[in-house]
Amino acid sequence: MDFFHKFKHRGVNRNKIQTTILRCKNITNALHSRQTPHWNVNLLESNLIFKARTFQVRGLNFALNDMNWDLNKQSVSINNLWAIINEKGAWNQKHHHSNSDLSAAYYVSAHENCGDIVFYDPRPATVYKHPIPKSPNNLNATVNSIKPEAGMLVLFPSYLEHSVNPNMSDKKRIVISFNINLEKK
Repeated sequence: MDFFHKFKHRGVNRNKIQTTILRCKNITNALHSRQTPHWNVNLLESNLIFKARTFQVRGLNFALNDMNWDLNKQSVSINNLWAIINEKGAWNQKHHHSNSDLSAAYYVSAHENCGDIVFYDPRPATVYKHPIPKSPNNLNATVNSIKPEAGMLVLFPSYLEHSVNPNMSDKKRIVISFNINLEKK
């Protein structure tokens, strides 16, 4: 199931971003989940400006080219940008990002046992029948997990359902997520 790209993003001051996000959480109306100890901080409405250029590096450009989308006829824009702060025990239930073309997760802070991001095969046939493989690979897997690393950028189609396993570490997992739309020029 090869529906996503992951890249190690270099040249970004993650400590400065983390400090800014945590400060923003304290001064804005961050959405706190009652189910699990995590916070969502809307970065577009918080006077924080994370330039798209920060993330529009080779990883994003590679993914856009790999999708074979005609960028001469469409413009790329970030339509949502938010931070997720997951404390110990926090997790994110299975979901997708509607009304977007491409989604991303940039790991500002990720530690051992902080919770993998899990992607689910969107092909409906696997729900009804799935032969037993000798070993899992990209063609026969119905679930694929990525172990996050600080500085990693994960890009995936917005329709792809995913979840995040519980953060079992004592440190916060901090992620900047964003959605991208391609609009006809």
